[in-house]
Amino acid sequence: MPKNRRTRPSFSRGAALCCLLAAGLGAAGAAPALADDVPVVVTGKWATGAPSEATCPKGTELVGGGYESEPTARPDGAPAGPVDMNAPSSRVPNTWVVRMYTGSARAYALCERD
Repeated sequence: MPKNRRTRPSFSRGAALCCLLAAGLGAAGAAPALADDVPVVVTGKWATGAPSEATCPKGTELVGGGYESEPTARPDGAPAGPVDMNAPSSRVPNTWVVRMYTGSARAYALCERD
């Protein structure tokens, strides 16, 4: 097993449902979404041992978020440490934050237009 393995982006369940519905994929026969109805996804910078933040732009509101990670592996191949924060920021409005002490992670914010 490689020392580092990359995981797929992980969004909160509500965020994933929001994306599907906004894209017109949530119900059979649903009309395609208009451009104004499509959520904005903001990607944070990769961070190692520190928080990565993704902040929604002006004119949008945070409705969910998630992360992508590259965990550091132990010699036996198991991940050395989990993501220990994956939630809306308590200090920065309209921001999703993720932190992973051993390995790298970056945050994604799912933003709805006002």
